[in-house]
Amino acid sequence: MLSEQVARGLPRADALELVAGDGAVVLGVRSDQLDQIGDHPLRGQLFNVFRLADGRITEITDHAHRRQALDAADATPPRWA
Repeated sequence: MLSEQVARGLPRADALELVAGDGAVVLGVRSDQLDQIGDHPLRGQLFNVFRLADGRITEITDHAHRRQALDAADATPPRWA
């Protein structure tokens, strides 16, 4: 099955979070399969900051910690009801 072929080798996501910032978006991924990248421990989470300009992604940075990613995107954590 094609979906199994695409997913093979990719970590399964237990949770996803999108948070809009000022000219950037944070994508958070939680998975028990995310343990490290290179020598950097991830503790099951990875946060990507997508910097935007003129409707296009101009830069992507990786962060091991949510607070660092939110700060980089000039975003505030959502207040869940």
